[in-house]
Amino acid sequence: INQAQLVGQLQRAQMLHQAGRAVEAWTAIAPLRSHINHHGQALRLYALVAQGAGQVDAAADALRRILTIEREPVEIVGALADLLGTAGRHGEALVLWTRLAALRPGDADAHLNRAIGAERAGKPEIAIAAADAGLAQSPGHARLLAVKAMALKSAGRLDEALAAFEAAIAAEPDRALTRHNHAVALRAAGRFEEACAAFATSERLGLTGAQFHANWAAAILESGDVAGAVGHYRQALDQQPGHEEALKGLTRIEIEFRGGDAAFDHYRAWVERAPGSPEPWVHWANALTAHNRFLARHDFKPDALTVSFDDDRNGLFGKIAASS
Repeated sequence: INQAQLVGQLQRAQMLHQAGRAVEAWTAIAPLRSHINHHGQALRLYALVAQGAGQVDAAADALRRILTIEREPVEIVGALADLLGTAGRHGEALVLWTRLAALRPGDADAHLNRAIGAERAGKPEIAIAAADAGLAQSPGHARLLAVKAMALKSAGRLDEALAAFEAAIAAEPDRALTRHNHAVALRAAGRFEEACAAFATSERLGLTGAQFHANWAAAILESGDVAGAVGHYRQALDQQPGHEEALKGLTRIEIEFRGGDAAFDHYRAWVERAPGSPEPWVHWANALTAHNRFLARHDFKPDALTVSFDDDRNGLFGKIAASS
């Protein structure tokens, strides 16, 4: 391929990408990889098109190549970290966010990205340290306070987490996600009525979603409002049919508070949603002692749900089979 053909094909890929024709753009640019190995701008376009087409490894490879031929292009470090984090590769992303924070020690947002990356990678102590480094540059930074609060909660430092959430809310009172995460922390602290109020504030600020309603339902249930919990679990299922936590919550409510008549249907949906997990079976086995009538009424057999998993925790699968 000559230079004119290469430029023409790159331009075509760029136009296709800009037109939203991701697969065609990738088809146009993919064969050019070996011809652009020393061209940073072409590699940037290649990475952009690859990412748009869902080719995460190809995009990451191109970005890593730029890092070897250019001297610390900070925007590429951030782009690669963001790409890997979006793909769920949080450990790899954290290495790059750490590198970026070292390149920009006075940039609070660089420390924020490192804190977020560490929290997502399951490294709360690193997240706390990164947030503190950012707060040293920008005291009162609402997002840094919110991420620090999440990391403190993950580290089991609940009282400190609640204080950090309160500071984050004071700095940015209209951020719905911070209000929601504060509500989750309040629930973990056993402050159920305050948690419910915080969930309500989150909703007024525009937050919604299946997980949001499932979290709110759990707090409502623990505050003693069974009907309210059912309503929010059903909203979770309306927004995401088969939502596992909502099905689990409704199963628990039917068994513990409503005599169990509808529990089997929720339970069946829960097992079918998570066929490899032993948790639904554990939950159901615990209920069998008081509710053996379900098995007779529904002629329930374990293989009727075509469930298969290796972890027969404490022989519960055998207990269910014996009970039926």
